[in-house]
Amino acid sequence: NEDITVTPDGTVVTAAQVDVETQTLTYTVSANTGAAREGAVTLSVSGMNDVVITFSQLGSETTVSTIAEVCAGTSGDKYTVVNAYVVAICDKGAVFSDSSNGYILAYQPSVIPAVGSIININGELSVYNKALQFNKPTVSVTGKTQNIDFTAATEYSAAMLDAWVADEARLQQFVKYTGVLNLSGSNYDIKLPDATTAVGSIYNPTAAQKSVLNELVGKPVDVVGYLVGLGGSAYAKTVIHSVELNTTLQILEANDIAGVSADGVTDATATINAVNITDVINVTYDGTVVTSASLNETTLTYSVSANTGGVRQGWIKLAVNDIEVTIAVSQNAPVPTGTSLTYDFSQIEDFSDWGTSYKEHIVEYSDATVTFTKHNHSTSTIKDVPVGKGADVLVVMKNDIVLKYAKFNFVQWTTKAQTITLYYSTDGGVTYTSTGVESSNFAIESVLPAGTNAVKVCFSSKDNQIGVASATFIY
Repeated sequence: NEDITVTPDGTVVTAAQVDVETQTLTYTVSANTGAAREGAVTLSVSGMNDVVITFSQLGSETTVSTIAEVCAGTSGDKYTVVNAYVVAICDKGAVFSDSSNGYILAYQPSVIPAVGSIININGELSVYNKALQFNKPTVSVTGKTQNIDFTAATEYSAAMLDAWVADEARLQQFVKYTGVLNLSGSNYDIKLPDATTAVGSIYNPTAAQKSVLNELVGKPVDVVGYLVGLGGSAYAKTVIHSVELNTTLQILEANDIAGVSADGVTDATATINAVNITDVINVTYDGTVVTSASLNETTLTYSVSANTGGVRQGWIKLAVNDIEVTIAVSQNAPVPTGTSLTYDFSQIEDFSDWGTSYKEHIVEYSDATVTFTKHNHSTSTIKDVPVGKGADVLVVMKNDIVLKYAKFNFVQWTTKAQTITLYYSTDGGVTYTSTGVESSNFAIESVLPAGTNAVKVCFSSKDNQIGVASATFIY
């Protein structure tokens, strides 16, 4: 209820007044014939601290660009944009747009304004996450707008997100896509049911955004936000506008069943994921390897017969409406008899000297040479065993040893998935052939073809850390 005294600086801001009823500041800024400059308006109320509003004015020689023109630039280019506005924020920055309908991420700007703020930007472009962005630009807030159309997001199918991930141009887009929200470590990822490659990934969410996301983990969601970059080869980094529960998307998921004992199992169980499905899910199975299978809510019960031959695979199929999921069931061959060798890779001599750089390490044992092709000593998440990012591990036997059987044990980083494939060689590691045995449970084993004297393991992804714990061989 006190009067507000309004004092412009008199040079840049030549006049200013406040309408208390409408809470509006009206001001006049003089023409600038020189370099960029700043002015100020001071608001004073008796008994309270003054409020100083800073005004940034461009120089007369400044070239002003649109966001669309910025998006057509290259790393190292410098731009000034006026009358842009903030459409989304994250913990590390904000996404800006303007009347040109372009979008650009500003990483660590001088200030992260609220959504709807009208701003001026001055800064340099860089490439990060395989996309252009402003890197630490200077941002000044000049006003507020309510005229942002958040209904204009382009609906992205899984195929469209796959295409965006593969497109090297990778322009930042305002999109909407649907999938299941997962939390892996500190990463919020969205699995689109029909995507071949792409995975949605929430980019640096704020604390407030995390509180919303945490309530939706494991559920189908609609994501509305801005694609701003690519993590690895698949993760579509998204600064979010909103993430909301989707109540219509039907999800039916089940992991493959690997490493079933040669002795078989009776009434073993596995858990499936069924979301928004009320109809009966039909269960069928191959009848030879898998001899029974049934489903009670989300618990799958199955039996596998004893195996007297080589490694084999059966299947279980789940079907409802237009959704069908095939669960591969792989069963080990009986472990052959013979001499056993086990290598505990946490006990490698001089292992503590490996350091934290990913590089080749060759370890000589009396009966084998083990090559860790691109590994280090440990990371903050996997300790005390060799760690690689999907790097091959090769074992070449010495002393004319011919292997009958091999098993490797690995350490998983958080819940990141990997498919491991085992290869064999009969020429001492010159050429390798797949055994056809794959595993996604971070252990892999197989009876080996006659004449095998070297093996290697390969991984489906180079993005995630994998610890190599041990290997056992029978010859």
